[in-house]
Amino acid sequence: MSAIVFEKDCGATAAPNLQIGLLEGNKKINEGRIPEAFFVIDANHGEAPHDSQGLPLVRVEWITENKIKITHNKTIRIFRADLQEKGVAVEYQSIP
Repeated sequence: MSAIVFEKDCGATAAPNLQIGLLEGNKKINEGRIPEAFFVIDANHGEAPHDSQGLPLVRVEWITENKIKITHNKTIRIFRADLQEKGVAVEYQSIP
């Protein structure tokens, strides 16, 4: 299982968002076919720490084979944050 962090741009009137999904086994990302995201965020209109493209900063860490930890700044805007994905428990840590 691999965690994939990717950007999704929704057009000129919306800020880009950062998404995280899981790929099973040794699957590769095919053009136009990205994994379904279990975590979707943005930088909350620039309030959260972000990179030069305006994407919020996150840290993804595998705790065990069946548990992943996502660390993010508390000022991000969260659109989706599932607690389980494809049999993997997801833990979130918000930091100042």
